[in-house]
Amino acid sequence: MSTCETESGFLSRFGTVLFYLIAVIIGAQYGIFTHLKHWIGDFYHHAAFIRQLKSTPFELGNPFFEGPPVYTLYWPYEYLISLISNFSGLSPHESLALFGFINLCLLFLAIKKFALRINASPLMPSLSLLLVLLLWPGDPLNFSSFYSLTTIFFVASYPATFAFILSLACILLATSPSPKTSYKIIIAVLSLLVILIHPITFMFLGATLGSIWIAKGRSCLRDLTIPTALLLALILAYFWPFFPLSELIFGKTFSADPNGYAVYKNFLQRYWPTLLAIPLVVLRLRQNRADFLSLAFIGLYILYGLGYLLGIWNLGRSIAFIMFISQILSADFIINFCKWYGKKCNCVFSPVYTTLILLILFLKLSLVSWGWIDYTLQNPPTLYQDAKEVAAQIKEGSTVIAPPDISLALPSFGIKVIVFNTPPFFGESFTKRNEDLRKFFTPESNNERRAEIIKTYQAKNFIIPNGHPIIDPLLQPGFTKGVVFFNQRYVVIESN
Repeated sequence: MSTCETESGFLSRFGTVLFYLIAVIIGAQYGIFTHLKHWIGDFYHHAAFIRQLKSTPFELGNPFFEGPPVYTLYWPYEYLISLISNFSGLSPHESLALFGFINLCLLFLAIKKFALRINASPLMPSLSLLLVLLLWPGDPLNFSSFYSLTTIFFVASYPATFAFILSLACILLATSPSPKTSYKIIIAVLSLLVILIHPITFMFLGATLGSIWIAKGRSCLRDLTIPTALLLALILAYFWPFFPLSELIFGKTFSADPNGYAVYKNFLQRYWPTLLAIPLVVLRLRQNRADFLSLAFIGLYILYGLGYLLGIWNLGRSIAFIMFISQILSADFIINFCKWYGKKCNCVFSPVYTTLILLILFLKLSLVSWGWIDYTLQNPPTLYQDAKEVAAQIKEGSTVIAPPDISLALPSFGIKVIVFNTPPFFGESFTKRNEDLRKFFTPESNNERRAEIIKTYQAKNFIIPNGHPIIDPLLQPGFTKGVVFFNQRYVVIESN
């Protein structure tokens, strides 16, 4: 057996073992994460919709407050999980968490296939996965499609992750060396599903598929599969009755993401790897003007810039996909550079350099993972347990007045609230609701003012942080029926 064959066999075995070892570590972390119910933010929003769909699958509702239906999250992903939740008997939280694990497995598989499509080296999948998890400088945002090691556990169960997996599958089909006629139909179906599941992710799919089509040059006009699929997806999604697509992506109203501007803050600190990727893109385009990944990088960066110039902050979410492409391009560059350096040193291809880089990155991943596990075990989250205990004392469907932090989770247990910090769900009433909640919890307010707020929202219970100064005024004779439950963090008082 030649030295080249021996090295090739070693690389293949080493790359495979390392990839699955990384996957096992992340999977074990996710298991601990789920066991501790370490859920935040959007997880409870999705769980609330799944609960709503379980009880009324063919009727639009509002799981958050007494009012008109909330359309924003009525997507196929939630319908699918609600069906599985009904058939399996799992709670909305458990079903969503289970899908998070499934999504992680599919995501890693998709990244592996995608990485090998860019570079056939057996080390490419492991290096790509490590960079996707670790190449996030500064403090990565806890947003959908940001798959850093510190955020992936929070976003794994979100629709965006499933949509990203479908996008990668779609791209793999579109770049298949031996395409089949059936692929055209699958690409069209997947494109529609992506835009219905998570319209923001459609930016990545659209930019990448569009780049693949443009990269064909003059022959692109002979095959209109990709533009037809994208256009058809946009048209059908426009008429999708459950959310206003144009407003969701391009709007500056309450249906758009009010926190979207965050993706433009601290740009150099958070996204400098995208700047380092620019010379890699230039180099790749000099070698191959039809390089679809480089073209997609440019297209997404243009969207990101337009979002800032026009104040359409949701376009700025494209930075997550620019980071992903930068990470893949970085992995490809490292592989090729080590190969070049090995040849320069009169080696056919010595795996020593790439292997050393992989081991260093793997060591960092292991240390960060262990630090996260140790911190989490010493500081277990309490939101899920608090919301569950409090909700058990309140009739399902009742409206409560509660602080925004626990109000975030209560709808996922079937309890209506006044407000929490997600404006799109509350529409134009968000500002007034926030102001009313502030007045209710202000010690300077009197019970007469609180009574008006109670009447406005028909609140049946109040959830007050234990030790809060308004507890005594609320317990004045005749104003409420008294305390029905308390623990170290909250007191539940029943209204008259």
